[in-house]
Amino acid sequence: MKKRFLLLIPFALFATEFVKENEKLKNDLLANMKKQNKTIVKMAAEDISKHLPQKVDKFTTLIKADYKDTNLIYIYSLNIPKKSDKEIAKEGKNKMTPRIKENSCRSAKRFLKSDITLTYRYISKKSKKLLYSIDVNKKDCKDIWKP
Repeated sequence: MKKRFLLLIPFALFATEFVKENEKLKNDLLANMKKQNKTIVKMAAEDISKHLPQKVDKFTTLIKADYKDTNLIYIYSLNIPKKSDKEIAKEGKNKMTPRIKENSCRSAKRFLKSDITLTYRYISKKSKKLLYSIDVNKKDCKDIWKP
């Protein structure tokens, strides 16, 4: 019985070291992925910016693409002449959030699955003030991505 126990000690020590090394490799991989995602987001923002401004519909124009860390930020200008900024802010966020989240989950699946967050900022063309902002990340997509 003692011999068996003594034989298990090196195995237990090896297993403990293996788990520690595996955790270190996992952390290194995650750090490298985050660094890569930062580069991808920067490149995407720069590429999108080359083609701006871009009219989306009769009220909305994509005017800027920006980035921060692993967050790709789209900045839109809204021009709805018959509504105040306050009305646009209240109605717009409630109306647009579900649409934007669903469309983003479908069209930017690879970005979102890679832990890149998308932010959509809407500013008033009249006042230049931020009306509302909508963030989309992979948690927002779990129901949409169900098999």
